[in-house]
Amino acid sequence: MGGLKSAMMDIGYFVLDQHDLERGIALAQEKYTMSEDDIKMCVLFVEAYDGSWSDYIKECISNMPAIH
Repeated sequence: MGGLKSAMMDIGYFVLDQHDLERGIALAQEKYTMSEDDIKMCVLFVEAYDGSWSDYIKECISNMPAIH
C-alpha cells in the first residue's frame, strides 16, 4: 500500500506544481497514462480533501486572494 500512496502523492504534486489545474491534469494524463478522474483523485488525496471534485474547485475559487 505504501507504493500506491507514494505514486498518488507524486501524481497529485505534479498536477499542483503546474499552478494550473486544467493544464496540470492534461500533462499528467500524458505523462502517467491515466484517466482524468484518477488524476483528480490523486489531487484530492494530496490536498487531504474529503469531498467531490466540484466542491474542491468551488473552495479553491472562493479562497483565492482578491486582485486589486
